[in-house]
Amino acid sequence: MSCQTHMMVYGPGAYRFVDLLKVGIPLNIICWIVSWLLITVVWPF
Repeated sequence: MSCQTHMMVYGPGAYRFVDLLKVGIPLNIICWIVSWLLITVVWPF
């Protein structure tokens, strides 16, 4: 939603905002878990 490129795909692809949430929320959770694991390996407590 932040730039023209997103809107060029969003419109013709007939995506809805819910579609972005269905992909975005799980992707954020996966990235958080992977980041947490890598940070604990690189910088152990």
